[in-house]
Amino acid sequence: MIRFLQLPAVALIALAVACAGCGEDPGTTDGETDAGAAPVLDHAFPKGFLWGSATAGFQVDMGCPTMSADKCNDTQSDWYQFVTDKDLVKDTGLFIKGEPVSIGPGMWETYDADFERAGTELHNNAIRLSIEWSRIFPAASAGTATTIDELAKHANKEAVEHYRKMFASAKKHGLKLLITLNHYTLPLWVHDGKACNADLDTCKRRGWLDPKTQERVGLYAGYCAKTFGDQVDLWATLNEPFAVVLSGYILPSKERSNPPGVYLKVKEAIDVAKAMIVGHARMYDAVHATTRSMPTRTARRPWSDSCPTSPRCRRHAKATRATWRR
Repeated sequence: MIRFLQLPAVALIALAVACAGCGEDPGTTDGETDAGAAPVLDHAFPKGFLWGSATAGFQVDMGCPTMSADKCNDTQSDWYQFVTDKDLVKDTGLFIKGEPVSIGPGMWETYDADFERAGTELHNNAIRLSIEWSRIFPAASAGTATTIDELAKHANKEAVEHYRKMFASAKKHGLKLLITLNHYTLPLWVHDGKACNADLDTCKRRGWLDPKTQERVGLYAGYCAKTFGDQVDLWATLNEPFAVVLSGYILPSKERSNPPGVYLKVKEAIDVAKAMIVGHARMYDAVHATTRSMPTRTARRPWSDSCPTSPRCRRHAKATRATWRR
């Protein structure tokens, strides 16, 4: 299952300009057109413009048609816990349908055919995928690492090799790779959403509320950049941070719910927002320090310029402090 990327503003502007000329024949005058003639557009997208489709690992990986569930499913993330735990599914305030993950499209197995369709049927020249932190580092031992080299010792080699095969397949089909490093999910050893839903004050694995997560996500980003940087063209750090803040800590709803799924925890929501800003900056710096491929902005939210090494970013940091001062 492949969904179109939300077009950036420049693409929408270009599309609007192009459509404004639809039906107008530049070879006629006074608004006249030749009957039956196809419209001629004077505008074109710039050379190198990327037309792509977007996926997120947790949303599309599972449901493999022939691969065994133990190889296909990522069971070590807070989101897997969130949608499969019987107690959480019964909680009507979390709006979880309880559908089995086996109904997913199974892209962890079908990626090669999906990439081929993206190129030949959708005429894409780019694809956005995510790396799942919990697939590469499913065990809590990864949390003890303080350097990228130390962290590498805890990596799931099978998952790393699988991602390299996926990325090679995308390149084979002529697709530039945009990789999101964190598309909502956190490893269970980082965030126990069930325990935090029960008691946010006493749960031990607190996700973005734990200051260590900011450091750990930076190390994880650096590891990914070092391991996959020879294949990846563009990087994104965090997908839609405010969706985590709003639907996870203030107002879960049937339209959107997110671990830990607690209500009106305003102080914690602000703390999570700040932590994700810092986490983004650490990820940004880690990728830049490790690979020449450049990170993109944080996907679809205005915290994307929290990169503290430039004057422009320092201005953004000042504005951010003013916004979140309390």
